[in-house]
Amino acid sequence: MARRPVSETPPYDLNLLAGDFPPTLNTADAPTDLEPNESPDCYGIDIDKDGRIKRSTTMPTGTSRVQKTITLSTIPYYWHYGRLWNITNLTAATASNVLRYGALIYNDIYVQQRNGRIYFDEDAQTIVAIVPVEPDSMVILKSTGGYALTNISDTRAFFQRTDIIQELQCAAAARTIEIDNTVFVSNALGLQGYRDGGTVDFTRPVRDALTNYQNLNLTADYVNKQVIATNASDSTTGFVYDITSKKILRWTGGTFRYTTRQFRLPDWKPFTVDRLLFTIEHNTVANENIKYQVKFEDEPWSKVYTIKVPAVEERFTIITEDLERVPSTHRFQLRITELGANKYIKEIRIDSEAFNADDYVT
Repeated sequence: MARRPVSETPPYDLNLLAGDFPPTLNTADAPTDLEPNESPDCYGIDIDKDGRIKRSTTMPTGTSRVQKTITLSTIPYYWHYGRLWNITNLTAATASNVLRYGALIYNDIYVQQRNGRIYFDEDAQTIVAIVPVEPDSMVILKSTGGYALTNISDTRAFFQRTDIIQELQCAAAARTIEIDNTVFVSNALGLQGYRDGGTVDFTRPVRDALTNYQNLNLTADYVNKQVIATNASDSTTGFVYDITSKKILRWTGGTFRYTTRQFRLPDWKPFTVDRLLFTIEHNTVANENIKYQVKFEDEPWSKVYTIKVPAVEERFTIITEDLERVPSTHRFQLRITELGANKYIKEIRIDSEAFNADDYVT
């Protein structure tokens, strides 16, 4: 994710605590250096609700990649670019580090072209997946790394092969997906990708805490351009990477939490926070609650406070909440632990003696 240099002055909006939702996770940078739409800790937020925070109790679901298989005399072949491809030992049902290919057009009988073999034998690890990607290429994946195979449509089978790309380690076929000519792989490094001849670390913003982003099964939402990464043993746990917005959001069962950045003034002067202001969108006419905690400096999180959000006919309202404590501080943070299913947060602002939302003008 492209990051603004820390030394650059933030946008001059003194009472905006959080906005431009849904948020995106960023645990690698200091909480005081985050943007209003970044969060150091959040989960259970709907990634498809543009401009809002909406509670999401279930992860989005994705589609597995399509890969046609043709079995000839008990030997499985993949059918890509008008050829048969095989990654198993032809004398046994075990994977091999040799990729075999057949002649163009033939799919009811295996006709070897030239020597019919491409060796990926930098080590003894077997090929676990082959993923076609435009233009005219395939990515060959093993547990120790990947390779790009290009010029696939050449009728003479004059293919070109890269050396091993170790960032593309892939231990299982379910841990890779292709979207928009990018091959994504989930491994111990997080979510890695191959495109335009190079690799990309899509989990760079959370690389300091990769536990929740490693070795997951990948599917895709091809309409919304999202990579959906789930735990093989628990489909309610994982994360989503939105390719268009470059946002990352996590799910852990049906639980919810949203934590803001640590708000500070550009010059780090002390300030006080008197009041919270939530811009709320009401999906239905219903009474619901927001539960929150606050944090000053490095103090522990406060007790949980409850804001009653009443039923209203208007689509948007501003809900205000006076704080119980108003100490002078250099850093202020808010954490929402409960949000009604039919109440969506558009933005969160804070009031102080020095900068009051009622007096604020752009």
